[in-house]
Parts: sequence; structure tokens; C-alpha cells
Amino acid sequence: PPAAVVVDHNHSSSTREQFVKQQETIALQRQRIEDIERTLDDAVKAYEDEVAAKRRNADYEEKYALAKSAYATLLKDHKTLKRQMCKLTEVYAALKKDMHRSKDGAVAAPLKQIN
Repeated sequence: PPAAVVVDHNHSSSTREQFVKQQETIALQRQRIEDIERTLDDAVKAYEDEVAAKRRNADYEEKYALAKSAYATLLKDHKTLKRQMCKLTEVYAALKKDMHRSKDGAVAAPLKQIN
């Protein structure tokens, strides 16, 4: 006669419990992996943003250096133009004075060269 199959309900329910626990553990591990991947993605994004910001800062620093240099050049040119304007004003005043003298019949004094 065939052997009787004995079903141990305690054993099969214990196996089911282990199976359920393993599935829960796997689900928790997957969730942790997703959380870690999200954290890594956020960290990479933050790093890339920081690199981009530093690149922008470097670009701005370069532009600032160029602007500062251009400003220094313009300031120097401005001072030169002011000096030239002062000299031209002196020459104009001397010419005007000479014109008044010549109208009054006085002998015009030669203009000195102003550099």
C-alpha cells in the first residue's frame, strides 16, 4: 500500500511565514536601495550644480577682471584728457588775452608752447 502522506501544518505555516518575512525583507531592501539611489542622484546633482556655479563664478571673475582693467584704462584716459583740457584752456586764455592786447594796439607777446 502507498505510504500515507503526513502533512505537518506547523511546518508549512512556518515555511509560509519565512517566505512572507523574506518577501518583506526583500521589499525593505529594495526600498533602501531606491532611497540610496535617490540620495546618490541628489548628491550628484548637488555636485554638478556646485561645479556649474564655480564655473559661472570663474566666468564672472574673468569678466570682472576685464571690466576692472577696462575701467583702469578709461580712468587713465580720463585723467589724460582732463590734463589736455586744462592745457587747452590755458592756451585759449592766452590767445584771448593776446587778441584783446592786439585790439588795444599793444604788441602781442609770443605764445609759449604748452605741452
